[in-house]
Amino acid sequence: MDRRTDIEGIWAQYRSGLMAFLQSRVSNPADVVDLMQETLIMTHTKLPALNAQTSLRP
Repeated sequence: MDRRTDIEGIWAQYRSGLMAFLQSRVSNPADVVDLMQETLIMTHTKLPALNAQTSLRP
């Protein structure tokens, strides 16, 4: 499956790193969860507009 259209694969690859990043900067765990949800929604919404696979961090 194409990496650009595989939201589950993208989320699986970046979720733990994003969670660690947010936890290091946001003290309220509930806010971290909210930010993760917002990020997933935005990723899903904007994925079709992704022009190049290189837009994703390796």
